[in-house]
Amino acid sequence: MSRTDTYLADYELINAQSEEQSSRLASNEAMVGSALTLKEHSEDYTYEVFSEQGGSLGYISPQNKLAFKSAFDQSKVKCITLSLVYYSNDDKQFMGELAYQFYTPDPNAHEDAQAFSNFFKHTQKLIEEGKRPQLQISAYEHDYIKDNNGALEITKATPLPEFSKGEVVFKKQKSIADKMVQGLVSGTPQDRIKVYALVILVILIIIALIYFLFLR
Repeated sequence: MSRTDTYLADYELINAQSEEQSSRLASNEAMVGSALTLKEHSEDYTYEVFSEQGGSLGYISPQNKLAFKSAFDQSKVKCITLSLVYYSNDDKQFMGELAYQFYTPDPNAHEDAQAFSNFFKHTQKLIEEGKRPQLQISAYEHDYIKDNNGALEITKATPLPEFSKGEVVFKKQKSIADKMVQGLVSGTPQDRIKVYALVILVILIIIALIYFLFLR
């Protein structure tokens, strides 16, 4: 199987078509770097986008519909990540963008699937940090991922979408507040303890500042 047959990746804009979807994109339910799922609408080759909590965020209409459908249906390793949220002043709605990566390994190449799974985790982390990695890879990089268990460092970035007048970026990386919410909601007990400790530390710092600036 060739590289183009096994790997497909790019960014796609998410179109929120309801106030509810727009509100979810603006909320902590839609954190940059979080995993998304897609549900195909076969009649028009569009896909509904869902958050990790199961809420609908909107729809994508892939540019290369047939290639996307084939990769989406056949891939064994998938990574779909929220990469951006922006606001349209004209539509008075929040919209989004996702990054997708699909890998369809040779049926007998189990280690290759694991290598690409590791690579996808790396790109997801970069997106969480706001670095927008270039997801298309060369034939050399394709082989390097397989030979090195996914340890490919991406140095090239993908530019932001070309926004129309009145469209502004709302969030393009996971914030400290998002990380705290994630730690409280889905983290381990140790994660929750760290979050509580950080909150207490911030409160103590604020109290100390108030004391030294105003009460001394």
